[in-house]
Amino acid sequence: MSARELFWVVPLGFAVALGAQAPPNIVQGLGPAGAYQTGGVDNVNLMNGGLNLTIPHKAAAHALCARHGPAAARTGMVNTMRREADGRWAGENSDGIGFVSAARAHGLLRSALPVAIFGSGGAGTAIAFARAEAGVLRLDLFDTESARVDHLLQPFSRAFPALDAGSRPDSLRGAGLAVNATPLGLHAGDPMPFDPARLDT
Repeated sequence: MSARELFWVVPLGFAVALGAQAPPNIVQGLGPAGAYQTGGVDNVNLMNGGLNLTIPHKAAAHALCARHGPAAARTGMVNTMRREADGRWAGENSDGIGFVSAARAHGLLRSALPVAIFGSGGAGTAIAFARAEAGVLRLDLFDTESARVDHLLQPFSRAFPALDAGSRPDSLRGAGLAVNATPLGLHAGDPMPFDPARLDT
């Protein structure tokens, strides 16, 4: 195999945009010796570089990694893996910091206003932790599987004891930010995970 590093993108389906899981700092630093390519999980062991993953692989990726970056260790989710010199995988999660960076750039990080996050999987978990670290007074989490919310709220509340965290039905009223961290929206015609009319204007 050549010295060229190949960074594999493992999406839910190839309809997912390549750029959605290609953090700009990684892409800009690749240079002529690196490249991104989409493909399936079966190709992972062929990689001499690294890979990015999206739903539904993030929790499993965390379990496969021998080393974890700070965000991956906090959230239990990995979306970026790299083969280390000893052959073992190291993993980190860029979902949260990527979301917060984009929200900050668009003036959406208003800590005094509540935040509602729909989806408690890999992306939702990472966004919740990163948003709390960026500063917010109240945050509500939702998922079609209530057990996933309960499972996330326990470590989340321990990490941020001063944060008013829950899963309150009225959270959209007065929310400063509503986040769709569900698979809904990947395909044309998908419904919203919440009713935008419930948002105060």
